[in-house]
Amino acid sequence: MINDTANAFLIEALIVSGFFLVLFVSLVLPQLRRLRSHRDMLSDLAPGDAILTNGGLIGKVIELDGDETAQVEFAPNIVMRVKTNLIYGRL
Repeated sequence: MINDTANAFLIEALIVSGFFLVLFVSLVLPQLRRLRSHRDMLSDLAPGDAILTNGGLIGKVIELDGDETAQVEFAPNIVMRVKTNLIYGRL
């Protein structure tokens, strides 16, 4: 009787563990890959690159101010400082 209860508990624990493993593989790992590719894109960013911001603005990087901000020209003589983590991608 005790052996049957222990086996049932072990099977339930394996099922719950398998569920969390599938959840991790299907949700967390793709997000980590996306973050890694975004970080690589930001590290490769250089002046002159055309970018798209999270707000949908398209501009050209004029200058990188360290790791946190970049000066981006959105129109002739319209230069704004943008946080680099708000840059969605390179065009």
